[in-house]
Amino acid sequence: MPHSEFKRTRKIEAWVCYSTISFDLYQSWARQAHHRPRLFLAPGTPLLREKSTRINELQDRPDLKPYTIKQILILILASLLAGSRLLVRVPHLNQPICNKYILLLSRLRLIQLELYDDGVLGVVETPTVCNYLQPVFGSVCSWNIQGWQLSDSTIRCLAGKRGMAISNLSLEDLCRDWRQYNAGNERELLIIIEAKYMDYIGLNNLINQMPHTVGSHSKFEVIPKYFEHPWEIKRNINWPPSLQRDLIYESPIERYLFNNVNPEAHVITGMTSSIVLLCDLISKGELPSCRVTLLLSTRQADKKFHHQDELDSYISFMHRMYSSVVDLTVMLDGQWLRPLRD
Repeated sequence: MPHSEFKRTRKIEAWVCYSTISFDLYQSWARQAHHRPRLFLAPGTPLLREKSTRINELQDRPDLKPYTIKQILILILASLLAGSRLLVRVPHLNQPICNKYILLLSRLRLIQLELYDDGVLGVVETPTVCNYLQPVFGSVCSWNIQGWQLSDSTIRCLAGKRGMAISNLSLEDLCRDWRQYNAGNERELLIIIEAKYMDYIGLNNLINQMPHTVGSHSKFEVIPKYFEHPWEIKRNINWPPSLQRDLIYESPIERYLFNNVNPEAHVITGMTSSIVLLCDLISKGELPSCRVTLLLSTRQADKKFHHQDELDSYISFMHRMYSSVVDLTVMLDGQWLRPLRD
């Protein structure tokens, strides 16, 4: 059985971060742990892009180390001299988070791999990421999302029979940090967030049905605020060049949503932890309610990281937890899915 546990430790700990929200999770963990773990930024992370709003935050940080085998070996040696193994915390074992050296060092028992999750691992019943995890993990930390819970099958995948120590970090504390940023002034916002399982053909159809987003001279025109997926291979290649969009590089996305969402906003996305966190903040009373549309598709070219059970349990979670607090519409392969009633 999973159990909540948080202990001070003298172990040297390093985080490998890729997504922008994982950096906030790292910051929250460091405050709660009363020490500052080392921070590795995985190759390609949006945190290091030229237009990232967080580059200045990362300059001259003593905890930020280059993600190289040399730096990992240095920390391994320091850990061994301190009488323990280096603890490396990751969200999964796929590239570019984990390279072959990390996996080899783990098999040689020179490092101890542990997990963090920015939202989805405890939301879906059978995460596809579990196909690439071995039962070697003893702990996971995540946000205190209402209803977040590792399924029995996920625990068996992650930890075998040992069980998992679960640490939940406060979204409310994160909101206090974000309130220092100025809120947006636009009232009628259309926000599009590229995500896994997203139906991009359905997105075009939906956008074309919104006359106020088309005519360039209409005083009612709303240009979509558009967040591209950080991985190029998962981006929308079907967006019509004739339709305007305002690409947003705010990081993390969740902070932009926190400071801009209002009762007239409409957020369109697929399966992403960003929308889980947004809806959870609304349910906690940290944000006003808004309109949310999930455009989902089972027709995915890349079957390796897609599975029908994962998608079904995500839809079920969103309906169960948030249909009463947000104006939620779920479309699957172009069909409207009503929430199941007990």
